[in-house]
Amino acid sequence: MFTRRSALRVGASALAAGYWSSGAPAAESKSANEKLNYAHIGVGGRGGVLFGVSAGHNVVALCDVNEKAIAKCSEKLGKKTESFIDYRSMFDKMSNQIDAVVVATPDHHHALPSLMAIRAGKHVYTEKPLAHTVHECFLLGA
Repeated sequence: MFTRRSALRVGASALAAGYWSSGAPAAESKSANEKLNYAHIGVGGRGGVLFGVSAGHNVVALCDVNEKAIAKCSEKLGKKTESFIDYRSMFDKMSNQIDAVVVATPDHHHALPSLMAIRAGKHVYTEKPLAHTVHECFLLGA
């Protein structure tokens, strides 16, 4: 006898089998054993707290307009990293060495460094708000 319960069971099994056997391509990534190379843009104030985002990975670049904040964070990390006061020069010099970027600049300035990192093909963690104007939203969405 074919009941409603058995029909639901067969349907759910077919859906599950289709889902697991679909073979959807996974996003390209490094080996699970490799560490990512992070760059932090904005390391004073809130940015100094966000090193947990890159915990267990390599921090290869620090960028902030305040050189004292960079020195303090470099000391906190316990190693010498490349330091920059302009994120544009950081991307020019180290783009091929950076895998991911943490953006913690003041709120009105999140979009531009995030946009540069996204267009360079980097993974990006940005504090909210991502954009300050509608135009910045359109640029980030394009």
